[in-house]
Amino acid sequence: MRLFKFFLSLFSSLLFLGCLSTDDDEYRPIWLTAQNAFDFPLQNEFSVGDTLYVEQYFSRYLPEEGYEELLDVYETTKDEEFGYSFQIEKYSNLSQDYNWVNLDPQFILGNKDDGGYNSLEILALLNSSRDAYESRFGIVLAEAGSFRLNLSHVIFHNGYNQANEIYLDIRHEFSNEEEALWEFTVTE
Repeated sequence: MRLFKFFLSLFSSLLFLGCLSTDDDEYRPIWLTAQNAFDFPLQNEFSVGDTLYVEQYFSRYLPEEGYEELLDVYETTKDEEFGYSFQIEKYSNLSQDYNWVNLDPQFILGNKDDGGYNSLEILALLNSSRDAYESRFGIVLAEAGSFRLNLSHVIFHNGYNQANEIYLDIRHEFSNEEEALWEFTVTE
């Protein structure tokens, strides 16, 4: 019985210590925020066959909560690109609301990464001045309707699939939240 109690307490101790240990492979990103990184065209009416272009820009130096000095994103991560995604929604009379549209990659122009199943991402690249991450993407407007570009949940991220890397996620925010949902019309 003594031997049983000894092994039971040994097992319990090892189990408790295992719960306290940390997993170095666990994904724990640094979170930053970039504001007003997107520019839209001045027009909001297009024709079928037009291309809607959106430009994006955020500084490589961003504020980090709890620190006075800006964090140098490139120096911290050594990454020259950050991926992000967006949503296009089309208005439906049946639902009286906008519904997500899964875009075929052939209708997206610009630097992009097709990571597989529904994971098309635009790449924000470190510019030639090496002071900001920029992208410009186009959406070929192949059908008529009322649409909405939804940028309300954009997160720029680096290297999710690479080992031994600093994970850095940058939430995008607009000064005015209504700007995150940009509506436009496409006519025949």
